[in-house]
Amino acid sequence: MMKVLFVGFMLLITLLFYVMGNGRVKESVLPIFLQEDEIVEQHQTQVEITVHSKYKPNASQLEQFRQDYSGVWAHLNHLYRTNDVVAGKEFYTESWFRQLATKQVKTMESGIQRKDLFHDVHLMNWSADGLVCTIVDSTAVLEYDFPKVGKKFTLSTVAMVLLYQGDHWRIDGIRFIDEKEIIASKILR
Repeated sequence: MMKVLFVGFMLLITLLFYVMGNGRVKESVLPIFLQEDEIVEQHQTQVEITVHSKYKPNASQLEQFRQDYSGVWAHLNHLYRTNDVVAGKEFYTESWFRQLATKQVKTMESGIQRKDLFHDVHLMNWSADGLVCTIVDSTAVLEYDFPKVGKKFTLSTVAMVLLYQGDHWRIDGIRFIDEKEIIASKILR
């Protein structure tokens, strides 16, 4: 009798483990470096780079920088439009993300669209290990689309510090030094 009770108890435990194992939802979430970023995929801009640094990036580092710089602007534009800090966290350093997150009220659509059309990036300093750089974007052409007013174009000078962390260049600091409105016909030249 004790033997039958023991075998029945073992079968019950085995059945319980089987049901628990098969009832688990298996998530197939890709690691962040394999996920596609729709915001970056839809972003188009032109980036020209001039290197002034003592240490020079090689061609592959320069191409990686160009792609990530475009991605940074894609997420800055998205942040400007929606106040969504989390979407761009892969392009912000931890300290910059924390600073943005403390000032974030909530995610909302502002209705104002911003596009970056052109960048003339002057790479001022490139670290010897290739993990830190400072840049001045001397001719950033930005297009603002206001829902009721229409489009406005500006020519901006922007300074940035970027750090290479993980598999992206990430923004650590930004400052708009100057931003002037320009006439749309000057852009087409």
